[in-house]
Amino acid sequence: MSLLESVTLIEHTKPLKSSNIPCDAYVLAIAAIPSYYAASASAPSHKIYLFDQSSLRTSQSFQGHQGGTTSLRAIDSLAGVNKRVVISSGKDGVVRAWDDRTGAAAIEMKFEGKQKALLSCDVSSDGLTVAAGTELQQDDALIVYWSHNLLLSGSTDGLVCVSDAEEPDEDEAVLHVGNLGSSISQAGWIPCRAARTGLWAATDMETFSLCPSVHTQARTWITDYLIGCHPSEETGLSVLVGSNERVLLHFIIHSTLLTTLTLEVTLRCSGTQIFTTALRLGL
Repeated sequence: MSLLESVTLIEHTKPLKSSNIPCDAYVLAIAAIPSYYAASASAPSHKIYLFDQSSLRTSQSFQGHQGGTTSLRAIDSLAGVNKRVVISSGKDGVVRAWDDRTGAAAIEMKFEGKQKALLSCDVSSDGLTVAAGTELQQDDALIVYWSHNLLLSGSTDGLVCVSDAEEPDEDEAVLHVGNLGSSISQAGWIPCRAARTGLWAATDMETFSLCPSVHTQARTWITDYLIGCHPSEETGLSVLVGSNERVLLHFIIHSTLLTTLTLEVTLRCSGTQIFTTALRLGL
């Protein structure tokens, strides 16, 4: 299949709204909960800030993690409660679920024994299992849950693995393995309602490929790095890539739609066509 430029292509030269985190720090990740955007800040703050979705004004902040917040996600269910909340992991070895009403952690999870810095975390679709990745023999780990018992993970050895999360024997748990040839930076599932099911992965060499591109000489498609992928039950997999010319391209797998947007950290709100972006400048 080929990607074609849409006849309804729209270019935006300015953001609809913008805001700054109230500290001299980078924005590391963003997530959306009802009425708010959450943004995690780098050092020296390490805090997680909430912004009103309509005005982008700072509403409140969470303490974050000692040593730094390494991942930030919004989930729809946790511990039997069906409410969209923000969870985060940090270098302090803790996973926290945050309560936007109190500004404090509603649930806090940590490993027994010696604490190890966590690199990533996620929650199973039923909200009853939390997965977190740690540094292991200097190998990074990226862990994502989609179904109740399948675990997708990637690491610096270039391998993407699908494992049975309910299998206690580590050697017997691995179901499928793929080799991308270089360190894995991101990975995720393509929703099962899309035209084709599967998974996507990106490497630290900024390589990512699912299908060829077709473009005209009038508009060349220059992509220098992958920014992120956003799965949707309605449209499948949305892929955002950028160039050193500060251009962002958004395309949807299994569709001919191609539009132009902006930079670095991105977030798509489910049920809308609104993308939120964050820059290294803390915007």
